[in-house]
Amino acid sequence: MNSQNESRKNIIQRIVEGSLRLSSAEEFEELIEQFHDNPDIYREYADFLAQKKDTDAAYQAYNKTADLYIQANKALQAIVAKIRAWSMVKPNHEQGRSFHAAIRKTTPGESPLQTFFAEMSYPEFIGIMLRMIRVRFPSDQFVVKYGDPGNDIYFIVSGTIEERTHIPANKQGTSPATFVKFLSDNDIFGETFPLEQFNVSKSDIKTLTAVELVKIKKPILADILKKHKGIEKRFEKLYKGPSGNSKERVWTSVRRSARHEIPIKINLKIFKADDKTEIDSVGYTRDISLGGACIELEEKYWSAKQENLVDSDAILNVYLPNVDETLEIMGTVLWVRKDTQAGKNLSLIGIQFKTLSDADRDFLNEYCFGSDGEQNLIWDLWETYVK
Repeated sequence: MNSQNESRKNIIQRIVEGSLRLSSAEEFEELIEQFHDNPDIYREYADFLAQKKDTDAAYQAYNKTADLYIQANKALQAIVAKIRAWSMVKPNHEQGRSFHAAIRKTTPGESPLQTFFAEMSYPEFIGIMLRMIRVRFPSDQFVVKYGDPGNDIYFIVSGTIEERTHIPANKQGTSPATFVKFLSDNDIFGETFPLEQFNVSKSDIKTLTAVELVKIKKPILADILKKHKGIEKRFEKLYKGPSGNSKERVWTSVRRSARHEIPIKINLKIFKADDKTEIDSVGYTRDISLGGACIELEEKYWSAKQENLVDSDAILNVYLPNVDETLEIMGTVLWVRKDTQAGKNLSLIGIQFKTLSDADRDFLNEYCFGSDGEQNLIWDLWETYVK
């Protein structure tokens, strides 16, 4: 049963991320019959109908999507679905009030952004919602480059992004450094603050998967904050200022950088600067992508102090099921954290890949991200569930 649930989840994930495409309304309707409470499938169906110019059906599907996202406590995703619906049929005042009331009933605290929307008054909510601009990017594309003007603030609706922040050397002799974070849905980025001064990006922002964003341009944001003073206070909860001249996100993401969630057996070795092996253990991927992996180890297999592992070199030997070859990939430890699952103490280790040959990249891409052969395998699995 767990294997079936994982495969079902994987099918939905691939459809949402675009590596498995449906070509007819009938195929979507069969999926919806099986996964009737999944907002992501409804959202894909609504987009499909909109592309086919079936406005009435798309409008209904977007409204249903928004309702399901609200039930799942995903305010931003519900808002974007409702924006799509209202772009087709202009809402009346009662519909606007009703949707705002539904958002306010979602559970704050799921993420800072969830609280941001749930605590807004109606004028504040509409003031933000109607000024959002939807944008989409394919995988492996820069959204913002280091040194670009900080003109927009972005909210991530779906997908995974790599944020590579560059810290230059200073007069005290500190060496330049680069820090990497992975951002996903309900995260924000953009260096628009302080609004009164010219800002440039300190980061390269690049997509690891297909990504949907909404953004608010800096002049528009300034106008919103001028009209709705309460929103500025809410932004203060999303941003904090370590100094008077800069602001950064209150929270940092520990979201996955990957798209493939079926566990894969690996052997993980982690080395310190003196080449001393701190970890040499078998584990499993919690997720894996072309950019990196989250590795799950039982805590009993190693005793290294977790805080000392960050920035250490790592070697992963990846054993792909039903494949004779083993991939050896060099990487760097980005983060380590504890977790508990089924009563077991686990350690999760985030690894960023730093050497991946073209052949290995193609091979991993073929395995993880939906070649024609694997799509056929997925459909074989799918047919066993719908019969």
